[in-house]
Amino acid sequence: MHTLLKRILDRGIECGMLKVRQLRRVQPRYVSEMWLRAAQNPQMAGESVAILRKEEPAQSQMTLDKLQNGQTAVIESIAHDKDGHWRKLVCFGLLPGAEVHMCQRWPAFVIRVGMTEVGLDQTTAQLVTLKV
Repeated sequence: MHTLLKRILDRGIECGMLKVRQLRRVQPRYVSEMWLRAAQNPQMAGESVAILRKEEPAQSQMTLDKLQNGQTAVIESIAHDKDGHWRKLVCFGLLPGAEVHMCQRWPAFVIRVGMTEVGLDQTTAQLVTLKV
């Protein structure tokens, strides 16, 4: 289990920043899963949250680099890479269930997640799978 990710998810639950209902809908078919355990809400215990995924996106899904200017989508998963770029994305608030808005595509991808604007390159943008 990735301790950084666990800390972020735990802190998000404590602050009420995560949309837990959306996170519960994720299917447990992913390579790596984390289990949410909250003492104040026993119903959440055992629910899986997909962070990493290995399979190719289905037709109703696309990667972040395919999102057009002004378009909004929901993050479904973040792929794991050997350089650990997914850790930086999670720190910026790119979590499964978060809404992403594409502000600019060139010269770099500029996206808005909540009140945060993040600039990404092509390789990093391909790690994020979206549900349209």
